[in-house]
Amino acid sequence: MPNWVLIFLGLFRGIHAWPRGGTCDGCHNLSFRLLTSMSIAQSIIDRIGEGRLSALAVLPVSAVRIRRMYITDELRQALGNPSPADVERFARLEADLGMFVTSPTIDPKYVQLLMPVRNAVWEIRSVRPRPSIRVTGLFAEKDIFIATQHYLRAPLGGFDTREWRDAIERAKTAWRNLFPGYDPSNETDATKLITGAISGQYFKN
Repeated sequence: MPNWVLIFLGLFRGIHAWPRGGTCDGCHNLSFRLLTSMSIAQSIIDRIGEGRLSALAVLPVSAVRIRRMYITDELRQALGNPSPADVERFARLEADLGMFVTSPTIDPKYVQLLMPVRNAVWEIRSVRPRPSIRVTGLFAEKDIFIATQHYLRAPLGGFDTREWRDAIERAKTAWRNLFPGYDPSNETDATKLITGAISGQYFKN
């Protein structure tokens, strides 16, 4: 199936069809969401064509894709060209990222919304083996995650450090460069944003 078809199918999951004839409550909002989703989908296709985004490769190729992840060229190069000492660790990181695409369930130990929530920046956690790594990114739509950068966890320090604030700003800047004029999803309820997300606390109060 062509890649653009897969993108549209992922973006439109959960959007219901128009009723036959007449009008309905919420149809204006539905049509706006549909048009926005189409625009984001086309932007993703364009960025892939430009080499600025890539669909995360998941093994085995026969695995069912429940969600979609697209990675920036910066992150793709980090995964594909680690130093000899880091080959095993980055292979594990790539496998951990693949869990977002294929795992039937997702829990708060795996993904968290970073504070303040208005930034709409999330982190995916890869904790084993050491060193622990964080991958930042934003959601284009439900089940569509744009992964932007990666960081070793220890140097980031506490969640209110300048290092964390800089990481969040870098993720936001990457989004604006990729999708000028479009905002990421500002949904804070992981169960509404991620298929299979179990109930739990996905951000720190």
